[in-house]
Amino acid sequence: MLHHDKDIPAIPARPDSRTNCPFQPSDPITFSHLHPQPRQVILATAVVLVKDASGTNRPGRALLDACSQALKSSTIRSSWNLPTNTPLGDERFHESRRIDLLLGAEVFYHSLAVGQIKLVPPLLILQKTLFGWVIAGRCQQQQQQQVSQCFMSSTVSIDNHLQKLWELEAVAVSPESLHPHQQICEALYTNTTVQDSHGRIIVNFPFKDDPSRHGNSVEVARRRFYAMEHASISGHMSLVINPALHESHYYITHHCVLKPSSTSTKLRVVFDASCTTTSQLSLNDLLLVGPTVQADLYLQLLKFRLFQYAMTADVTKMYRKVLVDPSFRKYQYIFWRDSPDAELQTFQLNTVTYRTAAAPYLAVRSLYYLAYKYKEEFRTGASVIKSSFYLDDLLCGADDIHTLQLIKQEFIEVLQEGNFPLA
Repeated sequence: MLHHDKDIPAIPARPDSRTNCPFQPSDPITFSHLHPQPRQVILATAVVLVKDASGTNRPGRALLDACSQALKSSTIRSSWNLPTNTPLGDERFHESRRIDLLLGAEVFYHSLAVGQIKLVPPLLILQKTLFGWVIAGRCQQQQQQQVSQCFMSSTVSIDNHLQKLWELEAVAVSPESLHPHQQICEALYTNTTVQDSHGRIIVNFPFKDDPSRHGNSVEVARRRFYAMEHASISGHMSLVINPALHESHYYITHHCVLKPSSTSTKLRVVFDASCTTTSQLSLNDLLLVGPTVQADLYLQLLKFRLFQYAMTADVTKMYRKVLVDPSFRKYQYIFWRDSPDAELQTFQLNTVTYRTAAAPYLAVRSLYYLAYKYKEEFRTGASVIKSSFYLDDLLCGADDIHTLQLIKQEFIEVLQEGNFPLA
């Protein structure tokens, strides 16, 4: 492989009334020089066998380079009189071709073997390596002409370029201002959320409009239930003997999704809080969505890759661990009966329900609620909960095992205070 050898000239001093320095960063700068005789350097290459992902050995062209160099490849047109009994590591070393891998200083010196022959011109060397004989050194092509080569030309400040580079590489997250609806949602959560005697977090629904605007959802929910008689519901609901139909309420329609091939959840119930009532409004239409309180996923993944030791976990059924205040459960009525022969009954869902507009915010914000509440007692664990969760998934790590064990112990204790089990 060919490398053009360039000599960087000294920069002539320019008078400046402001300083004795030859130039200022804001001055226009041009580096260039002329080659009366263009010189070229052959870099040592060898064809080696590289094992791919499937375990198959494939030939690849390797560059034996003891240090990094600026490269401009080209084909050398010359006659080569090489000694016999010197099998080359790369028979087509003089051709400009793609380099597949770079063998740096860590491997370079270990690949050298005893045996070196100086060729004509004398600056070319034939060196024996573990991969075969390689050719390296400076050579000169037959045709000579004066060539002007420019390294850099700039009319703007170098400082500006460096500043832009650092800004591009920065991953800092600036605090975003909340939308007025998000501010209202956050204030409602802060002022109304409590924990019961068992540690369960109890939240209110963040309505953005008068919930009495709900129309009649009973008939729609009844019709949909009749259409699916074979779903089953776990124990996160309770029977309502006298539904508050004279007050503002909402019946959430639902259906089942069967997946017999699943090993964990063969039947899943899907709730539809976007089903409109007689007023053409649904529960989701009247709920605030809430702000995003966690960092973006790509930032979490970037941080996750920084540590020597990693740890992952997820909160088991996170939504089902957050209770809805009893006064708001009338907006989570559903119809149910155990068999088609039984009478249709009204149940209320007692916990935050997936696919309601505020559910993600209420569940994730409840993790932060615990982190803020116990930040003095479990400083490390609370910090991890606020910085290393994406939805219900934990992605964190440390550079030593002791710190990782401390993180594990503390964030488990913080989450146990809110009855959030981990898997």
